[in-house]
Amino acid sequence: MKKISILIFAAFALAFSGCQDEAEPGGTALEEMAGDWWVTFDANYYHYMNCYNEAYGEDKPFPAYSADINGDGVVNLTDLESSEYAEAWTGMMDAPIRIYTYNTAANDKTKMWVEESFWSTKTQIDVDYAAKTFSVTDKDNIIVTKPKNSDPYYCTVNILGGKILKNAATTPSGNPADSIIFYIKYNDDYGNDIWYKVSGFRRSGFKEDDF
Repeated sequence: MKKISILIFAAFALAFSGCQDEAEPGGTALEEMAGDWWVTFDANYYHYMNCYNEAYGEDKPFPAYSADINGDGVVNLTDLESSEYAEAWTGMMDAPIRIYTYNTAANDKTKMWVEESFWSTKTQIDVDYAAKTFSVTDKDNIIVTKPKNSDPYYCTVNILGGKILKNAATTPSGNPADSIIFYIKYNDDYGNDIWYKVSGFRRSGFKEDDF
């Protein structure tokens, strides 16, 4: 009887361990790009103030200024990273905020969600997983793209130059962490022409690295 009990227990343990192996979850398709991040938002001061004043019907405080630095009619990553535009980046917040990147329900390597509270945004973006880059053109911000006060209200988002770099950042405690950077524009922002530079590092989970 004792021998039978032992055999039954062993069979149960083997079956249970097999179930455990089958149920053990793997990483998502985008695990090296997904996570939560501490980031700051910057804007070109001259451009921001001109658009802000114009949106409120006030005189522009600075000479004509545009993100289209080379004047070809299209704002691209070369414009936003040019020294003429980048020299005036100024902080838009007192402390970093957390944003989130995560896989879609399809869990493939070509799409990802980005969610942030600076402009209350949740947008699905295009991903090149091998290069760890991302971007999107005129994609709905699903948090606010809905009927508002009985009128249709839409916000679309553009992202340029998104990339995640392995261990390219240093946390406040001095440890290496992945970095994230991208440029984002919202079509319901002042003058529909402000680009923000978003940059920061992957949250480590350590208290000394949180804000």
